[in-house]
Amino acid sequence: ITVTYIIRYRHYLKTMKESMPRHCVIPPMELQIRKWRVATHAFTILTICLYCLHGLHSALNAWSIYARLDLDCTDYHRSRALLYHWSKFSLYTVMALRIKVVFHDSAFHVPINRILYAMYALLLLFLLVATAHDVFWLNKNVPGVPNINLAIRTHSDYCLVGDADVWSIAVFICADTVMSLLCLLLFNIPLRTLIKSCGIEDDGIMELIKKYTILTCTAIVSTAAFSVLSVVLRMAWLMTVDTIINALCLLFMSSFYAHYYSILCPCCVRQHKAKVRKKHTMMVRGGGDDDDGDGDKNHGGNAFENKAA
Repeated sequence: ITVTYIIRYRHYLKTMKESMPRHCVIPPMELQIRKWRVATHAFTILTICLYCLHGLHSALNAWSIYARLDLDCTDYHRSRALLYHWSKFSLYTVMALRIKVVFHDSAFHVPINRILYAMYALLLLFLLVATAHDVFWLNKNVPGVPNINLAIRTHSDYCLVGDADVWSIAVFICADTVMSLLCLLLFNIPLRTLIKSCGIEDDGIMELIKKYTILTCTAIVSTAAFSVLSVVLRMAWLMTVDTIINALCLLFMSSFYAHYYSILCPCCVRQHKAKVRKKHTMMVRGGGDDDDGDGDKNHGGNAFENKAA
């Protein structure tokens, strides 16, 4: 996934460079958008790389490599938790940067920017608290607090999850849900407001809103479910499945992977196409007018998706 994304991004940069005439002066606004877009891609690659390291970490533990190296289970669980929380921080940053890129030159620029600044502060707080928890609290026996030791070495020479701190898991699930829903609302509400205020009839924008909602909710449910299962079943490697699902949801938000989204989520795409065909039929019967005969007045949804990509 990481390699294919980098290849697609390099192809995207090459296409953009070839499409621009030589000695062309880039407007300041467009230059700023390009910088934010580059930052978005950089954090996307960072997120996927962190997910890869997390998966490799779990694989080395399952293959008993760490047991042969005499690595303490405490160190394994600390590093695993750190990688997971850092990847989550990077994922939230990507979603925030996408919102920044999409609405950078829109009428919603000022109010969204104010909310994003508060969101950046929350992201930094999340990173600091999660890192401090993983380094100083995880696998520590604190006076007056029940044992929360997560380090158990089995006879099979790999580490399992032991007794977990329920409050820590609950707080993390709540924080993940809040941050993900905040990103979703910041993306969907301005688009819906734009549709209502301007009277835009664009099925592409509605499909984009629906796609972001499905992918965000999928990531939230995945994180909550596998966080609980990994503790109940004492199998830390289950969080690797969550990282794979989150990585796919992140990539499907990009126009690079629109084709693969239609393959893996055929029901959603088929339902949208059926609505478009029904709408187009009603327009034809009612003498409606259409630019290109596909039921869309314009292609704002594709424009927003390409801009975010």
